[in-house]
Amino acid sequence: MMKRAKSTPFLRSLRFAAAALVAFVGAVAPAAAAGSGSIAVSAPAAQTASVPRFEAGACPFDMPAGAVEGKDVKCGVLIVHEEHADPTSPTLQLAVAILPALSADALPDPIVFNQGGPGFGSIDAYVPLLFKSDLRARRDLLIFDQRGTGYSKPALACPEVIDEGIANLDKVLSAADANAQYNAAALKCRDRLVQAGINLSAYNTQESAGDIDDLRQALKYAQVNLYGVSYGSLLVLDTLRFYPDSVRSAIVDGVVPAQGNMNTDAPHSIDRAFTQLFKACAADARCNAAYPRLEETLFDLVARLNGQPAEIHVTDYNTGRGYPAVLNGDGLLSVLFQAFYISDLVPLLPEIIRRASQGDFGALEPIAGLLTFDRTWMVGMYWSVYCAEDADFDPAKLDYSDVRPQLAKDQDAANRSIKALCQAWNVRDLAPVLDTPVTSTVPTLLLNGRFDPITPPANGITAAVTLSTSTVITFPTTAHGAFPAADPCVTKIMGSFIDQPQLVVDTRCVASLPPLEFATTSSLVNFSVINFANGLVAQRTGLLGSLALAGGAILVLLSGVILFPLMAILKGGVKKPEGEMPPVDVAAMSASAPDLASAFKMPTDVNPAGALVKFAPWLAILTGLLPLVFLGLCIYFIGPMVTQNRSVLLLGLPGSLTWLFLLPLVNGVLALLLPVATVMGVASGEWSGRRIFYF
Repeated sequence: MMKRAKSTPFLRSLRFAAAALVAFVGAVAPAAAAGSGSIAVSAPAAQTASVPRFEAGACPFDMPAGAVEGKDVKCGVLIVHEEHADPTSPTLQLAVAILPALSADALPDPIVFNQGGPGFGSIDAYVPLLFKSDLRARRDLLIFDQRGTGYSKPALACPEVIDEGIANLDKVLSAADANAQYNAAALKCRDRLVQAGINLSAYNTQESAGDIDDLRQALKYAQVNLYGVSYGSLLVLDTLRFYPDSVRSAIVDGVVPAQGNMNTDAPHSIDRAFTQLFKACAADARCNAAYPRLEETLFDLVARLNGQPAEIHVTDYNTGRGYPAVLNGDGLLSVLFQAFYISDLVPLLPEIIRRASQGDFGALEPIAGLLTFDRTWMVGMYWSVYCAEDADFDPAKLDYSDVRPQLAKDQDAANRSIKALCQAWNVRDLAPVLDTPVTSTVPTLLLNGRFDPITPPANGITAAVTLSTSTVITFPTTAHGAFPAADPCVTKIMGSFIDQPQLVVDTRCVASLPPLEFATTSSLVNFSVINFANGLVAQRTGLLGSLALAGGAILVLLSGVILFPLMAILKGGVKKPEGEMPPVDVAAMSASAPDLASAFKMPTDVNPAGALVKFAPWLAILTGLLPLVFLGLCIYFIGPMVTQNRSVLLLGLPGSLTWLFLLPLVNGVLALLLPVATVMGVASGEWSGRRIFYF
């Protein structure tokens, strides 16, 4: 993906990238298609009973920590028609997870969560996130994988596209070649899906909206509240269009208005996001001081990399396998574009750009790896939706003259390539219906983020024009998806809105959100936990031996805790101190003060070498103990950052932890003194054989 023309990933990336943070700590959601090449696809099943219906069953995913399956999380499948308008069509199985309300007096209107893409499943994204959420206090939370995605069957995975990306990791392709190779791989996937009996024309937003209403009916709810992010927001809006009486309230986050086209508008959106980044950094005194020429630095780097691409290393977190790759300037912009999706990454971007300009691409490599090896994205679903609903544009009429030339580069070629792909994808054209604005009186909350690279705040305003009971909120520090990035403020707003959707929304907490705090060299310990972990994984063969050696050394050193007291016991107890204080001469009590002081005067010939030898047992014990103390403190302070997916770990650790790294330095000094003390102790001739053997 990094080698293609920069415009191509822009156009092909209308998706919610929350999974990236999980990938940064080396644990992505279960792969939908772990292998390469051809994979088996379950065709739609013949009807066996009434449709729609819900069939309870086992959960196909790992439970969140502390959750009990069947009690805290209930699962099953929703059986729906492949085409809602045709009751004779075969059926699909949509995976469903239910988080029951925590209160005994649960309210009768659940919240249904919808992930973006199109092509991402909702279950893996939302079950861990919502398990302890306040939103389930008095309402059931329903999470289902949209048709063609996640654990639903069939899932429209395209491993052919992954294989094509891997094959070209170490190549720099022209825009024409990149587009041609991508289209060939995508159409190979399309042909395989069709041969498996899948009707690709049945995978679109209108059918998915019907699935939401089928879920409501099958679980016997009169109305539901809807939440959707990115493409999920478009799905929510179209559910309002087709099933208005089924929806009590709607929240759309990272808004995709039905009348827009995220692909063709992408260059404008990312250009706006970069402008917001440059402005925010310039307005922040510390960021501006650290990166006074941020925009110039970035685009100088883009030009330099387009002339001489950099060699980097990317890791497939599903398999642990690493690959050499090349990164040109257009690829760099693609990776930064994806980084903009994640609110926690935005404050890191200036430092990431600075490091890249100096040849350090370590922080970019995990993001690039996510893009290349992301098997959670069902590409077949993406193109089925897009080609049915948004392929009605004319490339000749698109104008990018107001976009930075580096971001508009090769855009016309990419647009024409997509038109050709959609022609060959050959699905039913739904644009005449689905491209019109959604009109609704259902109370709707529209959430936007200032730094959103694909669904800018203006989208929320556009969609709200025809939503008569709506509230638009722009969060000043978030990117793509305000929930949960703006927690706890956004959760409070969402909960209050769903409780009383007809009331004016209280947005005061938005104004009190802390300002964006950029990570700079002065606020970081330059130690990338991610790169360190990746390095360990890459060297896992030697890692076990190294750990065994280090562990053995620590055990030997700490054995002194038992050994030295035991030696003292074997010698008959601790020796009395040499040179005991002589009895006090009573007559001396009447002596002059100077004479009395001289009687207690310390000797002036203290031997530092002798002191070091006597301190040797403590040197050994402390040298073994400090690494364990350091490890324990790392787990205590850094462990929560890992479990919280703190993206700052890409660059290093918060500067407040600088003191922690003094411990290895102290340990190093002790380790250097230990052999010196050992040589002196052996040379003194006073050490026993057991002591000499220990040291």
